[in-house]
Parts: sequence; C-alpha cells; structure tokens
Amino acid sequence: VEQRLKLFKIASKKHQHLCRLAMTGSGIDRHLFCLYVVSKYLAVDSPFLKEVLSEPWRLSTSQTPQQQVELFNLERNPEYVSSGGGFGP
Repeated sequence: VEQRLKLFKIASKKHQHLCRLAMTGSGIDRHLFCLYVVSKYLAVDSPFLKEVLSEPWRLSTSQTPQQQVELFNLERNPEYVSSGGGFGP
C-alpha cells in the first residue's frame, strides 16, 4: 500500500506540473498545432508532423483560468487575466 501511495503522489505531482504548463501556453499540443498550421499555410509537407499527428492524442475541452494558478502576479501582469481557454496566456 505504501508503494502505491508513493507512486500515486509522484504521478499526481507530474500531472499537476503538466497542467500548469498547458495552462500557461507551454503544452506540447499547442506547439504541434502551431507547426501544423504554419506547415499548411506554407504548403510544406512534413514527415515529422505526419508521424506525430497520427499518434492518439487525448482531447481536453476544459481549462482552468490562469488566475487560479499562482505562477505569476496578476496585479503586476494584468495582461494575463483570462477567462480560460485558448492557445496562450
């Protein structure tokens, strides 16, 4: 039981870290999406994107607003105030 609890806590911390990165525009899916959009705009065929985008990705349609995460001071950075969602802070 102790080992399972330890592994659960490690996994939870990793998940929280990845959620925070995604909420501040640092999620890998956003970078891949931008690469995809630019490749389509430039009419560039990318073997890398074909391979990566063929992988199964889990879609999340919810996002916590950035003001609920204490990664920066919203009083000093009011441009980061958001209702949530979108592709960047």
